[in-house]
Amino acid sequence: MEILQSFKSNLNRLALINNNIVFRTEDNTTIRFKTPTLEDSINELDFDTFIAILGVEIKDIKSKQSLLFKVENNEELRLALSIKSEYSDIMQHFLYKYIENFRHDDYRLYVGEHALNSKEFDFIVQVIMISLNRNELPDFDEAKKLEEERAKMSEAQRKLQDRKKEVEKKLQKAKESKSQKATNNLTLEQIILALQVEFTFSLETILSMNFHTFTWYYSFIGVIDMHHVHRVAAGNGLMKNYKYFLK
Repeated sequence: MEILQSFKSNLNRLALINNNIVFRTEDNTTIRFKTPTLEDSINELDFDTFIAILGVEIKDIKSKQSLLFKVENNEELRLALSIKSEYSDIMQHFLYKYIENFRHDDYRLYVGEHALNSKEFDFIVQVIMISLNRNELPDFDEAKKLEEERAKMSEAQRKLQDRKKEVEKKLQKAKESKSQKATNNLTLEQIILALQVEFTFSLETILSMNFHTFTWYYSFIGVIDMHHVHRVAAGNGLMKNYKYFLK
């Protein structure tokens, strides 16, 4: 979360839903970018490679000698692979697609005249990972409040708080795992159809969402009567109630 607090930005759930992220660098350059959509994951043939490189780590590289740039950490590695490597054409294709005023040369990536450093590039990477539900969206206000409260605690109180957080994290993980199993029984097509039934979204609107927005809306549906959804999809007389399916 530290990198996400390193720059002034508009990062919150509304910005992710609107799919328009803005942050300001230390030299006062404003950078705007969008995140991948559901449609991108379906239609872009190299999408999985793009995401894999954004998540690659130094330990995954067999030999750093094969790299064209000297790298010391994961952030520098991802930037280097996006500038000049066997994957750079793929990376730059998507970066042009998502980052406003993006350009590159053989040695750097730019936004306008500003050369992106590894820290700034990592901010973009981490936001994309949040939009893909690979990482959680932090609650910055809550984090700041907890940090202030923790500063006032004794060492014993901090240890007690840490143990409490571990238990809560395990409970939440178990809860999410149970929820995920229920969701895994549904196909992507069924979830899309459920969103159409519940919110009257067009297919075009759903496909233009990033994954974070897609699953956020789905979380509000609760228990879906998938038998009813199947009947609607089959067009057994209920189709007239859901004319937006035909758009």
